Amino acid sequence: MENMWRDLDRWEEDNNAVVFLVVGTQDIRESVREYNAFDKDNAEDYICEIDDVSEKIIFDALISAYNSLDQEYGLNYECIVDDCYETIVEKLNNNINQSIAERQQQWQTKVTAVSGHLTVK
Repeated sequence: MENMWRDLDRWEEDNNAVVFLVVGTQDIRESVREYNAFDKDNAEDYICEIDDVSEKIIFDALISAYNSLDQEYGLNYECIVDDCYETIVEKLNNNINQSIAERQQQWQTKVTAVSGHLTVK
């Protein structure tokens, strides 16, 4: 991370520019840490610890926010974090539902095999 800031400072100097907002995956992790899906104290909405979410899922959420948020109305950090949170939770829920469906299919196959009528659907 240290190199990123040094490189960014150099880029700003070389281009007479100022970067107003830099958001990395670690920033998103820290910002959503207390949101419902990642807060163990919120049993109803809790999914997992944010540190257990893959870097790819968080990076994909960040790219999605970059591509989908309407920049004409102006961007702020909270909008970016909220959009990332929603995308991450949607992806995790999709992964959970897919895993459940696969396990149900495996269970159904085993039950059918045990009953002596092995049929694979």
